[in-house]
Amino acid sequence: RNIVEQPRIARRLRDVHSLRRDVLEPAVRELCRTRAVTRDETRALEIALEKPEISAQDLSGIWADQFLRSRSIRKMLEAGFLRPVREGARKYTLNFSNFALVKF
Repeated sequence: RNIVEQPRIARRLRDVHSLRRDVLEPAVRELCRTRAVTRDETRALEIALEKPEISAQDLSGIWADQFLRSRSIRKMLEAGFLRPVREGARKYTLNFSNFALVKF
């Protein structure tokens, strides 16, 4: 991209809606398309896109079984797609620190 476009792109990425629409949603779709995540994990990430933080209860519509839900959250934490809002918390947010979501 040329130097004139860069400030405009930076402004758009600061806008949370543009970031979600232009970067994060396509990244989640690509993860699903390449089968890097399951369809259920894709649904969980889509829920995390809609809310600033999620809890296991927010994902009960995907995984009714509590054990399976906990295991799936742990898998997404280990993969770097989610992170706890603070150490030891049971609320989670999308993880941008290692760009696991946007490297696709």
